[in-house]
Amino acid sequence: MLIGVTDEPPSLVDEWMDKVQPEYPIVCLKNGDLEKFLGVQFFPTAAVIAPDGTLAFSGSAGAVAGPLGKALRDATKTPLFPKVFKKVSKALREGDYEKSRAELAKLIERGRWDEGEEAAAAQLLQYHEDLAVEALARAETSKKARRVYDAVQALAPFAEVEPELAVSAKLRAFLAELEAMPDYSKEMSGGEDFAEAEALERSYEFEDAFNAYKSISKKTEGTWIGELALEHARRLMDSGRPGWSQHCNACRASRQQSACEKHQKKVRL
Repeated sequence: MLIGVTDEPPSLVDEWMDKVQPEYPIVCLKNGDLEKFLGVQFFPTAAVIAPDGTLAFSGSAGAVAGPLGKALRDATKTPLFPKVFKKVSKALREGDYEKSRAELAKLIERGRWDEGEEAAAAQLLQYHEDLAVEALARAETSKKARRVYDAVQALAPFAEVEPELAVSAKLRAFLAELEAMPDYSKEMSGGEDFAEAEALERSYEFEDAFNAYKSISKKTEGTWIGELALEHARRLMDSGRPGWSQHCNACRASRQQSACEKHQKKVRL
């Protein structure tokens, strides 16, 4: 199993993942324990950890054809969880936490475990709890940032999970609080459009992003997402980004990604 590890803030990592779409999970760690275990001396460092937890290789990512390649070939190919948890782990990978929880509950009710399966079940139960706690924290952060749509998106996958999680009551209460907001429908529709506008901005389509933010601010005037969209539109306008072209050397030379005189589009709010 391939896992990417970084000490960058989650917000920066999320932006990179949206842009690059890696096919492996990325973990954000802050305490440095993993780096010490791997003996990291430079970046990027590649490592192979054997199923028994021992370090099979640590070194340059460019050594794939050498020691790293040998460590990968020699490593025992075992699944992350015993086969009995195949449906549980598959649902987790697909982001279907409700199904994953239900499948795990079926296995626990069956109750026939060997020692390794019992330990794996406990790990999966805790993992479900941890994911829900993280989702609640993201939702709280999103609300503080005036992003109701993002908060709901974080909570929704866990709201109806059965058997209930330790934070299920808090999740549902927070979701109900958001749904009771006077401009909830506008916050949600505007938030969905806002996500698309951000995707345009990440793709360097600054003029289209500006127009999208401007449109959202008018459609949802007086709401949190409307205020946020107006701020983002003004930021793009003030930085001179609309019209920036990735095919223009002068545009690319700008550290602020401001459009050159030839390509800059005059926009206004």
